[in-house]
Amino acid sequence: MASAQLPETTAFMLERQSTQSTDAPKGLLRVNATLGFGRNHIAPLMSKYAKLYPGVQVQLPLTVHPLPVTDEAFDLCCASCI
Repeated sequence: MASAQLPETTAFMLERQSTQSTDAPKGLLRVNATLGFGRNHIAPLMSKYAKLYPGVQVQLPLTVHPLPVTDEAFDLCCASCI
């Protein structure tokens, strides 16, 4: 299932980015996701990431519909098309 692989890919990308530097990541990470997908897949990953890197403030607003790709209010937008 491709949708089950997306959270793992996202987690891998976040971890890879954060381990490429000798400094711990810090700042604001803005992630948007659709309700069900975000609650079931992204929120648990964001919780683990925030505990691993306490210098990162995580925002995860969930929306009913995917946001337009042109919306620059987020660093990452996740949507599931099942």
